[in-house]
Amino acid sequence: MEVFINSDLTIRARISKKDGTQFVSDEDMYLQRDHYGESSEYNIGKREIGYGSTNINIFSWKPLNEIVANWSNDILKIYARYETYGGGYAWCGPVKIRRYIQILR
Repeated sequence: MEVFINSDLTIRARISKKDGTQFVSDEDMYLQRDHYGESSEYNIGKREIGYGSTNINIFSWKPLNEIVANWSNDILKIYARYETYGGGYAWCGPVKIRRYIQILR
């Protein structure tokens, strides 16, 4: 998983399988904050993926400054969670985003 911050402060995560193979079923991929949990409270983005997908891009629904999260020590943890319609799941992450204030003089 690679995570990018867009100019509008939304997050784009690109997820691919480590071995380079394709996803072999139609399922859902979630972008999550703080935890890779089953609860939808962690979801900050979602994408339906199709059979044969390789690089999946998921965008956050809100910009970073509007995402309510646990910024523990000014770090936000981002996860991707792949859910099957049969109830199974896999996840990757975290990718950590650190925020800081820059004082301009």
